[in-house]
This record gives sequence, structure tokens and C-alpha cells, in this order.
Amino acid sequence: MTTSRRRGGAAAVLGAALLLTSCGDSGDEGTEKIVGATEKPAAESPEPGGSEPPVDAPEFDFPAGLKVEVDADTTGDETKDAVLRDHGYAVRAHMLALAELDPELPVLADYVGGESFIKSADTVASFKADGRTVTGETHFYDREVELKGKDTASVTYCEDQRKAFDKDVESGEVERTEPSDDSFVRYTALMRKTAGGVWKMTFDQSERGAPECQL
Repeated sequence: MTTSRRRGGAAAVLGAALLLTSCGDSGDEGTEKIVGATEKPAAESPEPGGSEPPVDAPEFDFPAGLKVEVDADTTGDETKDAVLRDHGYAVRAHMLALAELDPELPVLADYVGGESFIKSADTVASFKADGRTVTGETHFYDREVELKGKDTASVTYCEDQRKAFDKDVESGEVERTEPSDDSFVRYTALMRKTAGGVWKMTFDQSERGAPECQL
């Protein structure tokens, strides 16, 4: 998912993973009190097909100044492409929650659950407390799926944060950083299929500066 743009700053996350260094380290304490942390079935996810998004695909209205690009990386396998589709929604949902500083964003709970949700919510709360948000451009690519069973899969993927930065909410000042190897993050996410047919990201970890993600 994505992390603080401050190299070595607030993050370790979802492996940071989600957020990363994904989203921010967090324990399990208080899990039941966090909306979206439990694996409640979501509305059935639309079937994949073609390059056009499903009619009932969630909409992600990112604020001006923030661009989130997720490569399709489709495989032609119906199940794997369904995992990639919902994984893409999960990544975008995390970024939108971070941009809006809203950990209770409904779409976040729809596509992110378990430990990943807790970390994502903690990261958003940390940014909000610090008066920071995100801006610029971030790109997720090289997504690969491995099916672990009927209802479980893993997704490995990369993120390019060279043009993504923290922004002070009050002043609007952008905290620009120089691109480096640490601008590239490698993630591994666990996806679980809910009773409603949605593939939710439930766990992830990350590695900043991963050689395989360098562009």
C-alpha cells in the first residue's frame, strides 16, 4: 500500500506493506473496535473482463495533485485477474484514505481487512495527527499473483515513489525529497476471498530499496 514519503520516516507498515513501508506498525490490541478489521463478507466483486472497469467498480476520486497509477498486469486467468482487480482496488483505497485522512472510508473496509486494515488505519491516523497528507504521483507495477488455494492468494508488486511526497495540510507546503534507491518499494500481500466473493488484502510486508523494483 504505501508509506510515508519520508525515507525511514513514519513507517514500517503493511509491511508497511501496505503502506510502507506500508502502512505503519501496529499491534493487535483493540482490533475488534476498528471498522473493517474483521473479515465480514463484502458485496460480491464484479467479474473481470476486458480493459474497461466493471460497471459497479468503486470510484476513486483522488484530490487534485495526487495521481495513483496501478498497472493492470492481467494474466488471462480468470481467478488471478480477479485477485489483481481487487488488489488494485485495495491499493487505491489505502491511498484515498491517506489523501482524505479518513481511516473509516467505506471502500477501505471493502477491500482491506485484518492486519492490513489495522496498519492502514494507523498510518492514516498518524498522518492526520502530524497534519500531513500525500501528493504527487505514485505508480504500482510488476504485480504477480500466486494462488495458494481456493480462497487464498499472494501478490508481489512494486511501487515507484520518486514523484510522491508528504504535504503539510495547513500550509500546503510539499516536503520534496530527492529520488534514490529507497524510492522503490517491494511488497508481498496476502489476499483472502470473502464469502461475498471479494478478494481482500489481509496482510502485507514491504522492502524499501528492493533491487528488483528499480527502474
